[in-house]
Amino acid sequence: MLEVFKGFHKKPDYHNQYITQINRAPAHFPWSAYENAEQARLDGNSKFILSLDGEWDFLLVDSPEAIPGGFNQTDADLSGWGKIKVPGNWELQGYGKPVYVNTLYPFKDKMGEKYLLNIGEKKDYDIYQRYNPPYVPEDNACGIYRRSFVLPESFDKRSVFINFGGVESAYYLWINGHPVGYSQDSKLPSEFEITEYLTTGENLITLVVLRFCDGTWLEGQDYFHLSGIFRSVKLIAKPKLRIQDFKVDAKPTVHGGGVINARCFVNRTEGFADSTIRLSLFDQSGKLLIECTKPVDTTSPIMGMGSGWGFKGMRPITESAFFELEVDDVLPWDFDRPNLYRLVFTLIDGSGQETDYEALNIGFREISIENNVIKLNGKRVVFRGTNRHEHFWLTGRTVSKEHMIEEIKLMKRLNFNSVRTSHYPDDPVWYDLCDKYGLMVVCETNLETHGLGGNLTNNPEWSEAMLERARRMVLIHKNHPSIVSWSLGNESGYGPGHAAMANWIREYDDTRLVQYENNDPGLIASDIKCTMYPTMELLEYMIADNNDRRPIVLIEYAYQITNSSGNFEQFNRLAEKYEIFQGGFVWDWQDKCLPAVNEKGETFFGFGGDWGEDLTDWVCPYYMCANGIVMADLTPKPSGLELKQAQSPIIIEADKEVKGSFIAKNRSQSIGFDELSFEYEILVRGEIVESGDIHLPTGDKSLDDIAFMVDLSSVEDETNEVYINIRVKTAVDYPWAEKGHEIANYQFELKGPAPIEPKVSSDGCDLSIEVKETLITVKGQDFEVTFDSEDNTLLSYERNGKEYILRSGVENFDRSRTGLHLESKWWGESNGLWPSFMPGKLKRVPLAADYGVTQREGNARVMFTNRIDGDKGSIYSQVTYTVYRDGDIGVSAAIDIDSNYVHLPRVGLSFTAPEGFKALHWYGRGPGESYCDRKLAAPVGRYSSSVEETHFPFVPVSHNGSHADTRWFALEDEDGSRITVEGSLFSFDVHHNTVEDYWNAYHEHELVRRDEVYINIDGAMAGIGGNMAWSTQLDPKHKVFAGKHHFEFLMSFTD
Repeated sequence: MLEVFKGFHKKPDYHNQYITQINRAPAHFPWSAYENAEQARLDGNSKFILSLDGEWDFLLVDSPEAIPGGFNQTDADLSGWGKIKVPGNWELQGYGKPVYVNTLYPFKDKMGEKYLLNIGEKKDYDIYQRYNPPYVPEDNACGIYRRSFVLPESFDKRSVFINFGGVESAYYLWINGHPVGYSQDSKLPSEFEITEYLTTGENLITLVVLRFCDGTWLEGQDYFHLSGIFRSVKLIAKPKLRIQDFKVDAKPTVHGGGVINARCFVNRTEGFADSTIRLSLFDQSGKLLIECTKPVDTTSPIMGMGSGWGFKGMRPITESAFFELEVDDVLPWDFDRPNLYRLVFTLIDGSGQETDYEALNIGFREISIENNVIKLNGKRVVFRGTNRHEHFWLTGRTVSKEHMIEEIKLMKRLNFNSVRTSHYPDDPVWYDLCDKYGLMVVCETNLETHGLGGNLTNNPEWSEAMLERARRMVLIHKNHPSIVSWSLGNESGYGPGHAAMANWIREYDDTRLVQYENNDPGLIASDIKCTMYPTMELLEYMIADNNDRRPIVLIEYAYQITNSSGNFEQFNRLAEKYEIFQGGFVWDWQDKCLPAVNEKGETFFGFGGDWGEDLTDWVCPYYMCANGIVMADLTPKPSGLELKQAQSPIIIEADKEVKGSFIAKNRSQSIGFDELSFEYEILVRGEIVESGDIHLPTGDKSLDDIAFMVDLSSVEDETNEVYINIRVKTAVDYPWAEKGHEIANYQFELKGPAPIEPKVSSDGCDLSIEVKETLITVKGQDFEVTFDSEDNTLLSYERNGKEYILRSGVENFDRSRTGLHLESKWWGESNGLWPSFMPGKLKRVPLAADYGVTQREGNARVMFTNRIDGDKGSIYSQVTYTVYRDGDIGVSAAIDIDSNYVHLPRVGLSFTAPEGFKALHWYGRGPGESYCDRKLAAPVGRYSSSVEETHFPFVPVSHNGSHADTRWFALEDEDGSRITVEGSLFSFDVHHNTVEDYWNAYHEHELVRRDEVYINIDGAMAGIGGNMAWSTQLDPKHKVFAGKHHFEFLMSFTD
């Protein structure tokens, strides 16, 4: 810059929303700079690319003012510097601490700085109102990176570019001490040409990475705020005249062929007008399908008198060659069959020499909206999607290709077919893998201003920054067949800036959808209705709304915090019933934890506050980052298995009119029944009595519905407890699953639960009752049961000198964290009501104790009456224990709950077994946990496990392990002694910890196991909640309402 102009630069670039880059190269589809056409076809490694990943010198300073002099010179003093791995976030390498916030920005509430404004004196304004973009804190940590490299000989006489895959949040670049440029938008690659700054021999790269910049105001996502060079860095050498960019659109035709519209750009430099471009298309075997050469156009003409409309999309554009080609016999791309072809561009200069090569994988696919329905290749598609942050718990934003593959395979195995890159574009590698393995992608702009609402998106002064983010995203990622929709960002209000983004995208790329959710922007900014977390009432209204018939795809729903995701069984029902409802994207994929270390030196899944950071979220829970379908290590949660079943693309239904007749509905995109296997097993009282294969019509490749029969004559004489399981499995290998992978397991009740016959009497010696002070002891031939009338509990059960039960029989209305109830900083009806039942909130007052021996049956009866006082009124309970002469105990509980409590988590009794009873057997739903609103993945059967294995290590520690519709369960020790409980379709859970223990622990290592076993038997257990919306939603039919409750069960003790 001329010296005379420098005085106009009045404030830092990183406080100026108008300066988003300095000298950054234009955005384009990623280069591979192949050496020749054959290498391009094979996607080989080129000598014209040099990775700069690895160890760099690093210095972290507190602010830009603290940057030392000479830091970018070859003779800089590095004695106080450390080392850092690139790519990687500096907070995970010992420099600074991660900060998790949800709707807040990662700035302290620190008055006196420009980023917070005193907007008025009449009242206290919250920080959301005082935020003052574009300014950021003065305490703006800067990471200084340095490394040296030597240019390979192959780079000689070529233009050299440096490419940064992702840097958060902004950076300045120097080469050999020379200032090169500046860039922000942390989630898109940035590139600079550095040819003029390079020297023979060793060269020095220096970056100053700022933790915050004005762009941070556009990156207010709900995640850990991390810093540094978190994606790969590389040098790329391209010829002086080079392929600059290319855009390829490929669609299948109805006759089995395909159409390619492709445009390849060269850079505007001397001699470009004499060049030509050759396009070559190959199939996966390497067979050349088509080849064509076109000249590079030199002008973009103005077409008057309306003639231009006929050339839209194919008109000449300067520095580019346009191809419109038809190809015979190609296979379309979809998420079931991601067929890819290899397209190679070759640049030929004016002398006829081939000088540059680029290539890409293409898929012939078409996404469209026809008659208010989204179609993929002409067929209605249902999005069984999930939201995914780019995150790995051990390395933060840096995610390896191997881990990405593991994620995609697991998504496919859980029956997901689509993913939203929430809330920013991902590493280009992710899109390559989605192309390969078959996932539809909603690619999202790096834009969220949740903490500011729509302030920026309605401010014209920020429109250019918004549009640039959308434009660069599309230019960089435009050629992936997996991308079916462009998203304008997340939770940023709605304003003219969004409309500008949407319509630029539509004009540039009319082959994909454009969508945006916040503030219901309408058709101008969104081709679909993609509301997040609608209640069922709102969703049904949207479906019926004749004023807006856009397709409905929920961009976020079924919120997954702690233990949640109830009532997801509605998914396929809605998608089957209403053509306009086309699925959605569950929030979200994985728990976004980071490694933290406890006092024993053990690494655990950490969330906000676990590093002693001086800024934590004071509005939302610290653990709101942990809301995935899978754990941070990709272990599926119980809800993940439920989602898998609920959104299965193969639906089995029973024919209600014909016994033994079933219908298989194929809702896959292109997998025929010939690639699937069907198995059945018939269960009577939980035992498999018959099993076999189901043979559909031989060789049937149909995608239509097919009826089939299963012979049920073998169980005609059974009166109850008869079920049939039908499993759908893959019959061939897929890249994401081997042959035999179970897609779904459907269970149908053929004959219902057996009625419970109440026990009246039993054989055995006469019972006696001894009373000593407050203790009531019932003695039989080889057992004795002791009750304590002081607190109205069952104190002990002993048989042949072995103790089976410790102090027990206390009423229980509470359970630990679920998505319905998370203590403070949460919301929803249940979260407001249920704290009344938390530990210490109820006072139990024994009122009366009665006992005696029945004359006729000879049973001993002990009856306790209690009052439980709380903040909303009193609860009265009457618990009656009937001790039979054989040692069994019948338990009957009548509980009357004040209506002021409205509804509650559960109504049950708690018991304690001594150390040793670790094995668990039961007849009910399994093998995992189940609730009244989440049991699709828990068929009725007989199961065996252990007390410890029923615990699921949610982050944070949460209620878990309940089993609905239980007929009986038994705890067993190593000697074979058993405690058995049986009743009529009750719920139970068993753990080595109390409910209070679960509330007191937030991390798994804080939940120290006790030796005892804590048994919770529930006459009523509320649903786990969610109702396909936010986790706080609970369908009324799954609530446990206050009022009168009565339940009974029988306890047996055997040695």
